[in-house]
Amino acid sequence: MGLKKIPHEGWQKTYDGLMKDNYLSRKYNRKKRIRDKRKYMTEMTPEIKAHKGENKLILDIGPGPGEWLEICREFGHRIIGIDAMINDCEMGNAYIQLSELMTKRQKIDVYYIGLDNYIYTASQLSGKHPKVMKDRPLLEDNSVFYINSQGSIEQCFKDYMAGTPHRITKKASGLTWIIDKNLKDIFNKMFAEFERILEIGGYIFIWGNGSTDDAAYNKLIHDSIKKFPALKLVHNPGNRIHKIRKVVV
Repeated sequence: MGLKKIPHEGWQKTYDGLMKDNYLSRKYNRKKRIRDKRKYMTEMTPEIKAHKGENKLILDIGPGPGEWLEICREFGHRIIGIDAMINDCEMGNAYIQLSELMTKRQKIDVYYIGLDNYIYTASQLSGKHPKVMKDRPLLEDNSVFYINSQGSIEQCFKDYMAGTPHRITKKASGLTWIIDKNLKDIFNKMFAEFERILEIGGYIFIWGNGSTDDAAYNKLIHDSIKKFPALKLVHNPGNRIHKIRKVVV
């Protein structure tokens, strides 16, 4: 899976500058990331390869530099991502800037608006996020085959995580979900939107990083999807991994 041509003269200078960041220089290794994403594809999201060449639409929540989406494209699918906004990324600004550099270079369409903003947009709430599109959904009804979230769910809802922020510790395992009415409401809105955009037979795969209260988080997922008859939990080994499928009702 090769790199595409550098898109402009300043690209390499910007990339080199970002890689001076101590955390990023340890974190980002493209060859290793591709190996890891191929393993993840085989073990966790094999449906992508099973539908090779079918030109399905794949959505990745928190794609980072985009390697998993690149592999999806290798299998003949259309790809799109939603990631954090600059200055609002728990991985740090350098990471999201590098991610944007790489996804643009590799010609991957990523919306840097944040999943929570997307949910508010799609549910047509007004006034809270004036710079985000509110007049139309980002994705069409029944258009997406696979929604993937690998290690991003806690960061997407960072405002509902108690403890030292991920952007400081770079780990979610010490954080605790604040499972209140507001969080339940936004999870319900998230699954309502996922149900809307998923095609029949499509999948949602959410792999959490973990927290101090994984059992409560697992219950939150179960309670949310029960509200949507078309969403069926098909794989739940433990509290952190949830594979959900949209079925005919």
